[in-house]
Amino acid sequence: MWTYVTLPGKKSRDIYTRLLTDDISKYTKIVIYVGGNGAASGTPRSVYEKDRSTFEALRHQCTVYLCTLCPRTDTDIGPVNEEIQKLCVETGAVLIDCYHSFIYADKTTIRPFYFKDGIHLCPKGSSRLVSTINTVTPIVKSKHTSARE
Repeated sequence: MWTYVTLPGKKSRDIYTRLLTDDISKYTKIVIYVGGNGAASGTPRSVYEKDRSTFEALRHQCTVYLCTLCPRTDTDIGPVNEEIQKLCVETGAVLIDCYHSFIYADKTTIRPFYFKDGIHLCPKGSSRLVSTINTVTPIVKSKHTSARE
């Protein structure tokens, strides 16, 4: 059975609270993409600590995937991505590299994936993000998947 829960725009602590109060037994996989606002506010370490707490709470119940952040024009997300990569190495969470799906070979951001603010993904960017995650763990039903799966 496919179960999806998204919490767009939520802060790390809100996601953590939701995951701890939800019935996690219904999930076999949880994909976490969080930390952009933390990067913008200059708190990559707090993103790391909250992601670590979330991972520790979930690790024995399901497979946890942590995504690196897409580039943003308002801040350098490099420090947060480094903390996410470090956390995956330390804990065994599965890393999904989203960052490199949003940059050209010369390291510049692929702007058509963003709204004019350079922060939020437009529909084309959201599609790219989902596609990137889907290459690591299937999250999109194929055309041949039964509605009851």
